[in-house]
Amino acid sequence: MAGAVVLQACLGVATLMTHVPILLGMAHQVMAALVLALATTFTWRVRRL
Repeated sequence: MAGAVVLQACLGVATLMTHVPILLGMAHQVMAALVLALATTFTWRVRRL
């Protein structure tokens, strides 16, 4: 989870610094969806305990 968040932050910075090329912007959005899915799954599993 932490690795996905760090990768998402790095992609966001790279996207802004390179004036948002389409592939980098798409990668940033896909990574955001993955981070959301991981956070949701983590929360669901922790609350079940």
